[in-house]
Amino acid sequence: MDMTDKVVKLIEDSHEDADLYKQLLEAAGRIKIEYVPARPGVDDYADLAADPETGAVMIDERLGEFAGVDYTGLQVADFLRTLRPELPIYILTNYANEIADDQGQSVEFIIDKKTVRKAAKVYVARILRAMQQYEAALMKQQRRLKELIDRKLAGELSEEEETELRQLRAAIERPFAPGEIEHERRWDEELRQQKELLEQLEQIARGIQRDITNSEEEVVVKPEEVTELKGFASSAGVVVGKARVLKLLEEIVTLEPGEIMVVGNTNPAWAPVFSKIKAAVTDIGGITSHAAIVCREYGLPAVTGTGMATSVIKTGDIVKVDGDGGVVTIVKRAGS
Repeated sequence: MDMTDKVVKLIEDSHEDADLYKQLLEAAGRIKIEYVPARPGVDDYADLAADPETGAVMIDERLGEFAGVDYTGLQVADFLRTLRPELPIYILTNYANEIADDQGQSVEFIIDKKTVRKAAKVYVARILRAMQQYEAALMKQQRRLKELIDRKLAGELSEEEETELRQLRAAIERPFAPGEIEHERRWDEELRQQKELLEQLEQIARGIQRDITNSEEEVVVKPEEVTELKGFASSAGVVVGKARVLKLLEEIVTLEPGEIMVVGNTNPAWAPVFSKIKAAVTDIGGITSHAAIVCREYGLPAVTGTGMATSVIKTGDIVKVDGDGGVVTIVKRAGS
């Protein structure tokens, strides 16, 4: 990814100070700064490590003193480092000499606020280099993940590689974990509700089938004859694109950037695919399902709980996903 697509997240207690640093640093080089106000707790910054746009993080060391929170910038840095060890993290301070010995391994570099104006170009050059190294590390991680999954599918994975695959998946999914704790509770409730709903739908379907069987002329609708599906309007937006039907997690390696993912359901292990897709369609799940929540976080349209998307839609079909109305339309069948 071009570094101009990456953003430096600036955690500041003051919007005015953030604007000043943003102006100085953006004027010094090809870098984009995005202000992040102080949040109630350290865990509330987990999304910065999970956001694919984050290229680096700058943190005001004295957040607790001026923002009314009970933590410091260094504590935020420690937390983010546990989620994404490779992420470049910088501390902004007026007391560079005092905290230099306390930064540990969580901080890439200490930026003295008093020198930002005259040394902005130096800081920007250093940050951009670190961002390039970070992006290269993430790409290497993704390539290795694909290699291991390919070997697993081919039945060629050794015990050591199996362990490496588990560790690599854990590392990729770790930034999403804090937010998933509450999500998981919701998923359990959502799955219970969906199970009840599916049982009700099955009863209705059996009743309809009996009515059809008893009618003078039986009507059978084949999956390939279905052109529209309805579900939950789980994340706003309307897009048209090529569908990719995934039945197993291991099949995510076949997903191409910009495709529309059609899947039974998702969980935290599917998290890496959301940075590649254009929209998501699921068989089960509602507005609090994993796919719905992550799509809203990424700004992707999503229709969940369609009941039969993976049976009706085929890979290569051109589909329209209306996340506002909860409707999926098959615009063109693959090969037609």
